[in-house]
Amino acid sequence: MPPAAGNSSSSGQKPIPLRFKFSRRFYGSILLEVALKKIRPTAFSAPQHEPNTMHENVGSAEQTFKCFANRLAQVCDNERGNGGATVTGIAVLEEPEGMHYIIGANNRKKEELKNVEDFVKQLLKIISKPMERHTATISSTRREALWHILRFNKHRIKIYLTGAVDHLAECIEDYDRRHAQTPLASGALRFKTQISELKELLEFHRDGELSEHHESQFFSSCEKVFLFIDDNQRLSLGDSISEQAREGQMNSSKPWLELRHFLGRLHSYHLAVETMLRARRFWDRLWDDIKVTVIPSATAIPHPLYQKGPNADNILGRLTSDKGLLETYRSRAAVLQEFGLDERILAECNSSSQTHRVHAEVLVLDYVLGYLRDTEDAQFYNGWRYIGSSKPTCRLCNYYFMTHSSGIQVRESHNNLYPHWRAPDVFDDNAMKKTESHLQAVLEKTRADAIRSLMSQTSQGRRYDSNSFSDMPPLASLRTETPSISDLTSRFPALRIISEEDDRSAAGEREEEEEEDITPVFQGRGSALSRR
Repeated sequence: MPPAAGNSSSSGQKPIPLRFKFSRRFYGSILLEVALKKIRPTAFSAPQHEPNTMHENVGSAEQTFKCFANRLAQVCDNERGNGGATVTGIAVLEEPEGMHYIIGANNRKKEELKNVEDFVKQLLKIISKPMERHTATISSTRREALWHILRFNKHRIKIYLTGAVDHLAECIEDYDRRHAQTPLASGALRFKTQISELKELLEFHRDGELSEHHESQFFSSCEKVFLFIDDNQRLSLGDSISEQAREGQMNSSKPWLELRHFLGRLHSYHLAVETMLRARRFWDRLWDDIKVTVIPSATAIPHPLYQKGPNADNILGRLTSDKGLLETYRSRAAVLQEFGLDERILAECNSSSQTHRVHAEVLVLDYVLGYLRDTEDAQFYNGWRYIGSSKPTCRLCNYYFMTHSSGIQVRESHNNLYPHWRAPDVFDDNAMKKTESHLQAVLEKTRADAIRSLMSQTSQGRRYDSNSFSDMPPLASLRTETPSISDLTSRFPALRIISEEDDRSAAGEREEEEEEDITPVFQGRGSALSRR
């Protein structure tokens, strides 16, 4: 396996660090905006329509492929917490010998890499089975794939089940209290029946022995819950949950929003299997002679400005040479010092626990570019230069790909700013010059963001880093210093890629996750996708 240039060194060289002066410029504006975000409320970003899932009018083969790559990355991202350690990126290359799946994660342990490789190989083997027309055969493959995914993702599944059970109990109590004195219309009665049936289906989760010692029963019960969510979305389950969140008071809205989030996360595993089965029907080549390479995560390093004492005044001094603008910026920052602006800047870079990581998408990009240079006849599958990921890209990854000369695409960004981000290692001066030139283009964008945040009353970003189903309640009804739940911008009616929490600590906010639209999969006209 040829090493990616810039990701390792055959001669045992140590990576070259960024020059301190450049690091100070690059990370200064990021630290400033992170501190501002901790002071001010977050503005929710607009709804996204990234290629996470297949929407109703999927007429593009490329779009369908991107959905497949994202879903495959999603089911590899099997652990919750730990700073988003298992957030995953995937590239699919075609070689004369067969298909090559290249996988990387934010900070996965080396001893786990073989488990990921085995999981993906077996999953692709299951999906690759001949697609006969018999319903029983398709159902058998669907179940085998789902259970294989659930086994690998059991840690996440249990957390989502616990969240769904706990918030559902709160929601039922709230619903009964608000409607105790009012006769229920037919739609309300149907919704009450839906959540009551859901409560019964989720009872299995409270039986600890069932989940630990009777795996097949546990998976079967999970499958029933997923299918219930899928079936009842056609009966407006998601819309009804959203309506309850809008109608309730602030304290009673949060459980409904959280319930929607956790149901979306659970449903996403069903959608992942459906996405893969659809890809199987269109492309035989994706499953031929599969090779899987799981890249070791890059080494985490301390913040480049650790114990260097950055503050708002000297950061702003490097943002502009215009004396008039600088005076304006510094006067605005001075007002914010009473809210601890400088203290927040220092806290972000002086914590020894805050290490910088190469994010999965960038890790895979760096490896793939080196691999393509060193490997004859390897190319992106069907010419689709895309790296799938288990979550929408963060703001810095988005800027990194936007300004990269390769033209390789990634998922649309959720626009959250993760300050402990770094570029891949480089090992020679020429490579470092190229890296700094590239990061300078990123810096121009982060500098503009920091100035915009300083001069406005909000910062960019989304609460949850995934896409969840249903419409967002009116912002005024949700606005607090710490908004209650996810981005809330995804739509129940538009089938999105699961809500995974991206634990890469979004500018100091508590790590959150994505949500999933729960809608019928692949509605509308069939698309004439290319078959290879």
